[in-house]
Amino acid sequence: MTGEKLIYALVYAAEALIAWQYFEQLFGSRRRSAAAGFTIGYGALYAVSFFGNIAVNACAFIVCNGLLAAIIYRRPVKASLLHAAFLTAAMMISEMLPAQLVSAVIGDYSAYAHNMTVLVPQSVMSKLLYFLCTLAVGRLLGPERSASGGPAVLLTLCAVPLMSMLVAFTIAYISILYDFGGLAGILASASIMGLLFVNILILIAYRRIQSIDDERLELRMSAMRDEANAEYYKMLQTQYDNQRILVHDMKNHLNTINGLALEAGDGRVSEYIGRLGELSCLGRGVKYCDEPTLNLVLMRYSEYCEERGVSLNCDVRSGSVRGIDAVGITALFGNLLSNAAEAAACSGEKQIELKSTLKEDGRTVISVVNSCDDPPEYDAEGRLRTKKSGGTHGLGVKSIERTLKSCGGSWMTYYEPAERRFHAVVTLSAGAKQECER
Repeated sequence: MTGEKLIYALVYAAEALIAWQYFEQLFGSRRRSAAAGFTIGYGALYAVSFFGNIAVNACAFIVCNGLLAAIIYRRPVKASLLHAAFLTAAMMISEMLPAQLVSAVIGDYSAYAHNMTVLVPQSVMSKLLYFLCTLAVGRLLGPERSASGGPAVLLTLCAVPLMSMLVAFTIAYISILYDFGGLAGILASASIMGLLFVNILILIAYRRIQSIDDERLELRMSAMRDEANAEYYKMLQTQYDNQRILVHDMKNHLNTINGLALEAGDGRVSEYIGRLGELSCLGRGVKYCDEPTLNLVLMRYSEYCEERGVSLNCDVRSGSVRGIDAVGITALFGNLLSNAAEAAACSGEKQIELKSTLKEDGRTVISVVNSCDDPPEYDAEGRLRTKKSGGTHGLGVKSIERTLKSCGGSWMTYYEPAERRFHAVVTLSAGAKQECER
């Protein structure tokens, strides 16, 4: 009886891992909350199984998976129940088919109830078939369906549980044919059970490797984008300098024409030229700081915020960003302001405050505070999530982390619910700024 309970405990653990992988393929990673949720949920299902009622088990299975989808993955109620119903149907079908196969071989449908040599392979084949169903559906319906080599990868992943089912059936058939008992029976059962968990671990490892590759690609794309932005700001600075020279020359020409008009006694020409000199386009551009690249970044986001009705207040102290190269300035300030502007634009207060100060010990502290009505979300690794809809945080976070990692800086973020403000604070030591410059 103890051995049977252990087998069923392992089976429910496998079911939890399979359901977890199914939801992760469809809805993304939630490792922090998922581990506790699936442990509690499937622990409760294991306890309910002792009642020995198939209808109760099926209802509990639907409720458990529906709650997991709705609470952990934040799916609508109807969608959660739909996925839970699919998992329940797949579970029931995957249990009936291996039972029919085993009964056809040994001539006893209920042999699993009193024979451990039958229980283990039948349970493992059932879970492998269940795993195969959820893997195929999750791969076809999930966001990974558009990945390169999709059909080939799907067929390869599905071939592993199919071959494992064949191996499990072969071991089971030999065990029954030669009546394995004692140590031989235990080793055969352990081998078959191991096949099940190896299949699940293969999928987990594959998805982890794929996640690492995607993250590396994102970092490379982010670095290329930051370098392109830095080059853009250099070109913009050149254009801005040429424009200032042109405006200066135009003012000199207008003053000369104005003087000639006064000598000729033509007051209308003099008045017209005076009005031209008052135009804002001929005035000096806004200067936020003494660093050219940062000044252009701030000018760009000032216009961006003005178009969206967001108030941007900047206080950049002299020398606070000295030692940071153009790419570092673009990555840090550009991404910090991009996130802040997107969040503030969807808030009620619509405010951003940026401060960059130089401390006595040579440290630079960059603070960006923006209004944000809703608390930001974090992914399984504790990183601010990128969300496509609404004014929210997340874009460029990896770029900020990459830049700070390259120069030994650090940052922290926190949200004040009472004030509805989000804070991002970057700290760069004097040594870190030297690293950025190199």
